Amino acid sequence: MTTVLSERARSNLLVHRATIAQDLTVDYVLDPLISDLIISVEDSEVINAEVTRRRKATKLLDIIATKGQQAYNSLHKVLGEKHKHLAILLEDGVTVDGVPLTPGMSPDIMSQEEVQIVMTRGGVPPRPAVFMSRLDKVREIREALYQLQDKIGWVLVHGMGGIGKSVLAAEAVRTSKILTKVFPGGVFWVAISNIDKSKLLTKLQNLCARLDRESRPPPLNLEEAKDRLRVVLIEQHPRCLLILDDIWSSKVARIFDVQCRVLVTTRDKSVIDTITSPVSTIILEHGFTEPQALETLALWTEKPIGELPAEAHQIYEASKGNPLVISLIGGLLRDHPHRWEYYLKKLREKKYSRLRKASSYEYQSVDEAMGVSVDQLPDESRELYFDFVIFDGGVKISAKVLSVLWDEEMEFVEDEMLKLANKSLVRQEWDDKLRCMSYTVHDLQLDFIKQNSESQTEVHKKLVSRYKKLCNGKYHMLEDDAYIHEYLPMHMAKAHLSAELRCLLLSLDWIVAKLDVMGSVAPAYVLSDYVKYSHYLMTREEIDLAKEFQLFISVNSHLLIQSPKPDVTQLALVQPPDSLVYKQAQQRALQSKTGFYLNWCNRPSKMDHILMRSKVHEGTVSCANFSPEADLVVSCGEDENIKIWESSSGRVSTMFDTHNDHINWCEFSPDGCKLLSCSNDKTLQLYNICEEKIIATLFGHLAEVYMCVFSHDGQKAASCSEDMTVKVWDLVNLRLLRTLTGHSGSVKGCQWSCDDKSIVSCSHDTTVKVFDVASGGLQTSYDEHDEAVTCCCTSPKGKKVASASTNLLHVWDMSSGEQLGVCVCRAQSILCCAFSPSNGIVATGCSDFSIWLWDIASFKSLAVYRGHSSWVLSVAFDSCGEQLVSASDDETVMIWKVDGLFSDNNVVFKRDFAAQFSNDDVTIVTSDITNACLVIDNKGERIRVVSKSPARVRSVAISKDGKAACGNVHGQIYILSIIYAKELCVLTGHTCAVRHCVFNKDGSLLASTSEDNDLRLWDLNKPSQHIVLKGHADSVNMCNFFKNDTRLLSSSHDGTLKIWDVKSGEVVMSINAHDNWIFSSDMSPDEKFAVSVSVDKTAKVWDVATGKILHVLNGHDDIIRTCCISPNSRLLATGNDQGFIKIWDLTTGKELATCAGHNSWITDITFSSDSKYILSVGDNVKWWRVDGSSVQIFHIRGSFVRLIHADEDFKRFVTIGNTGILYILSLIKQPQQHAMHL
Repeated sequence: MTTVLSERARSNLLVHRATIAQDLTVDYVLDPLISDLIISVEDSEVINAEVTRRRKATKLLDIIATKGQQAYNSLHKVLGEKHKHLAILLEDGVTVDGVPLTPGMSPDIMSQEEVQIVMTRGGVPPRPAVFMSRLDKVREIREALYQLQDKIGWVLVHGMGGIGKSVLAAEAVRTSKILTKVFPGGVFWVAISNIDKSKLLTKLQNLCARLDRESRPPPLNLEEAKDRLRVVLIEQHPRCLLILDDIWSSKVARIFDVQCRVLVTTRDKSVIDTITSPVSTIILEHGFTEPQALETLALWTEKPIGELPAEAHQIYEASKGNPLVISLIGGLLRDHPHRWEYYLKKLREKKYSRLRKASSYEYQSVDEAMGVSVDQLPDESRELYFDFVIFDGGVKISAKVLSVLWDEEMEFVEDEMLKLANKSLVRQEWDDKLRCMSYTVHDLQLDFIKQNSESQTEVHKKLVSRYKKLCNGKYHMLEDDAYIHEYLPMHMAKAHLSAELRCLLLSLDWIVAKLDVMGSVAPAYVLSDYVKYSHYLMTREEIDLAKEFQLFISVNSHLLIQSPKPDVTQLALVQPPDSLVYKQAQQRALQSKTGFYLNWCNRPSKMDHILMRSKVHEGTVSCANFSPEADLVVSCGEDENIKIWESSSGRVSTMFDTHNDHINWCEFSPDGCKLLSCSNDKTLQLYNICEEKIIATLFGHLAEVYMCVFSHDGQKAASCSEDMTVKVWDLVNLRLLRTLTGHSGSVKGCQWSCDDKSIVSCSHDTTVKVFDVASGGLQTSYDEHDEAVTCCCTSPKGKKVASASTNLLHVWDMSSGEQLGVCVCRAQSILCCAFSPSNGIVATGCSDFSIWLWDIASFKSLAVYRGHSSWVLSVAFDSCGEQLVSASDDETVMIWKVDGLFSDNNVVFKRDFAAQFSNDDVTIVTSDITNACLVIDNKGERIRVVSKSPARVRSVAISKDGKAACGNVHGQIYILSIIYAKELCVLTGHTCAVRHCVFNKDGSLLASTSEDNDLRLWDLNKPSQHIVLKGHADSVNMCNFFKNDTRLLSSSHDGTLKIWDVKSGEVVMSINAHDNWIFSSDMSPDEKFAVSVSVDKTAKVWDVATGKILHVLNGHDDIIRTCCISPNSRLLATGNDQGFIKIWDLTTGKELATCAGHNSWITDITFSSDSKYILSVGDNVKWWRVDGSSVQIFHIRGSFVRLIHADEDFKRFVTIGNTGILYILSLIKQPQQHAMHL
């Protein structure tokens, strides 16, 4: 049995990898390792296949790392015989019976040069120009770090700003012994500061990219980044140290709690309160002692301490020994060594004149030192320094940005900034990405600048004008300098440049550029621009246009965070045609030289009222609720996280991750200060939102808790559970008040009455009960439901209750239990419901992914909202009833505008359909949710009901002579006249669902397949006569006529292909193709090849003439669901359930390309007529070149597409999504010189 490789052993193999590979001769150690049964013969062949000695050694080390501790011990033993100097490197990782051997000869082999290399690679800042070693504190930090030699943990260095935490942290690790013995995996410095979560994600993405030796896309969210960092540190950098400099928030610290070794500098000790790892704390209560301060001043002025003037002691007293003050004044004295009295006077004057709350930091001596330093700058340097007034604290400003602002060359910028850096007024560091220096101004210094600047507006104007000049007013053409795309709208707004701001906020070009530059965090920033700055626009018309762009980003933000990012122009082409967003997208499409863009020709005039579509969770979202002011949303779900985010931008502000299982419900308290949640972990949790901490965990339920709701006064809560009880909680004293019993099944919902005197609960036992809160007694039991009750809600005024089971919403009186009315929903099941504050509307979320609004006076629907692509699990109104928030199993939360209520006039189509293209139109035959057979033409505008099927239609076909066939699940086939829109006849004979229908060339014959294992051939001139083709032993899924209509090819779940004689109905050939179901089959246009694809993950190519197998195609790793042969009979496309499409050479069986991009089953594939492109559907619609490269994606309003039809020119396309929306798409006509030839 392989023993797990210890952390120290893994670290040694990684750290000493290059040294061992350089000196090791594999031939000397391979035979002993084979004899010890460590290396197999196959392993030795893999090693010897490498072409150089170094590569062989590297491959050996890789194999040893996979074989565990015993292999490592054996390698050490063998090296001790042949390469003793290499064995020493591995010695302290050797174990005996799991116990480490005492290290023997391992020397401290790291030189100072090597130490410096480790420091530089890890981004550890160098020593300051004048460095004062505070040995007592350095030793204290090192002693704490030595405790991490054989265990994970955190070391916290805590102290006030400017006291030298960062310098001491860097110095503590700048030693050979600690790097060799404790952190052989290296040290890695991360400057944090006071950042929000979006910027923290960027830092984590950069850190992961820095540390990860594998080429992986950046993590898309903080949870993924945390997991990535954990894996990278454990697998690639064991026994390393992560140094987090200047952490301000416990939320940030918690992200780095990944079971590794961490050194933290911070001003706030509470940042580690939630850390699960052991923590050692070093407190820096004092800065320099007087001797240290004097020594620092002596080093700056290059004088012996004994020769320093009396003012040196007085400067120490006035500065209170603050290292930042001493360093700043020391830098000034280096340039002007005779100004001791002057600087002391300035320091004192500033101190006494500013004995007020002029700064938010309460570090008055630091503030005075800033004034002294700035006052001594030359006029030009002071003016440049004060230009930093327009930048936010903690933001890195590159030399490229300053070069534009100052209209100077980079060399001038770097020279001027070096002067400021030498006087400790800015911090500078090299930016590898931008290949230039970047600068930051400490928050205290920036505070000083902003208090003393009188020209902020003018500096903002200067920055905007310089960038405008740089790009000739085409702001979307600006190159990425890691600043301007994020902050340009802010500068325009603060400069009051409304016309320039209009150029950004009303420009799709700018949005595309910003999304490209800023990546996955960009949508939140773009939305923030509209929220913050739209009111700076000059006219109401411009503000309304800005709302169009804001809405476009809001409803597509869940797509725009994906990687790779979708084509923004194509997304914009789905907007209303009269919108400015659409018009600009159309112009971009027409101007594109290589683009492939599609217009949704039949887009409904009233699609939905979506204001925001947000994806802040991984997995199902169970619940979402507004805050009292509706500026925030709280949501929770399968990922066990509760997230609070801005309803306008989707930016997450707070997260709680204290539950241990799926979270079912969360909501704000009536005052918005607290949060209540419940989970499958059987607990409720109460949180303080402002302090971002948990107040209490409430235990009492014996099973999953489904819902928890605050009373209207916020003093109590009610919860319901799988344990068949409702519990009432005192949230002031944090105790259980009483348990309400009476249900005989799980209780799925509970609500308070408007006066908080009663609680209403609904259960799978088919009842809804009303309990008296004071006594716990039963007041009313509503028993009119016939099946399990899934949800209930109470009116905000009065005594009405709405409760749902299956597709029925009952409205009844709470006091009497009298039924007032029933709302009948067309969906199969109502899953959630909520009253609006207006008291007259109830919203329901349904299993068909829709949301219905009901008038409970008339019990009729007012509106239907469609946009989710899976079950809607919760709905909730804001306090004004103007917005609705919904959570779904599709992993998104949506915010809807509740006004302009409209009935559901949009027909909901089923996914089974057929289409026939004419010169300027397309005719579509399908069915709707009522099973009516429909003919749709006039570009989707005319819908005619032809017939009414008693059951769902599963197969549709259209003939060239104007007939259509609709086969249903009862085995009936309805023959329709498309031209006259009338039913011609009904074919009966099949005893199970019809799976496929196909006409012959002239439309006189129809072939049908069924789950009854039979095929039937129907003579449509004599509908009562037909031939039954028997021979398959399982459901027959497909059939196709040969060109001359004399033969028929069929495929079945019995794993066979059969060729039939049409005239006699006899089997001409039977091919035992697969041992499992055949899902799809196709025949080449030249009728030489047949292809079958199966559950067995193979595709097989057959000779139609002989029935012999030509190729077995084994490239897929999952079920192959669909296949298509190209019109030229040379290529085959197959699609599997992992979302991959493979292109094959039909003649040779060689795999030519893979198309990767669907996140679902591939359900249909078709080729263009020239065989150069393919079209596939699954979770969306995608166009590809046959070399596997992506051409375009059309994102449907749903999650699944089953079929796709294309015209001969591959310029018009038809499909129907799982939400019942019909899509007629056409390729946008481009100028001839720009047209993409298909």
